[in-house]
Amino acid sequence: MKDSAMNERQKLAFVTGTSSGIGLSLVKRLVKDQWQVCGLSRRPAAFDAEGYSHLQSDLADLENLPKMLLENWLGILHQQAWQTVALVNNAALIGALRWMHQTD
Repeated sequence: MKDSAMNERQKLAFVTGTSSGIGLSLVKRLVKDQWQVCGLSRRPAAFDAEGYSHLQSDLADLENLPKMLLENWLGILHQQAWQTVALVNNAALIGALRWMHQTD
């Protein structure tokens, strides 16, 4: 992203589960609202725009994920003094559905 365009964006969001559904819709809205967005999902990006950076990885990959995040996003985090930094942890697996009192 060009430095001038980056400087116009004062808000940074890290969003997981961005390849479809709510995560993808959220990314599109945030970028439209001038957020710089770093998205992560197990599948390839379904969205490409200025202001969006995508990583394809699994949050369960605890061996490789930290290094990948540092290599790809640490520079964005330190690129400027952000007004707001947000995390939206949208990624999830649907487990067994049951009443709360039935859950360990």
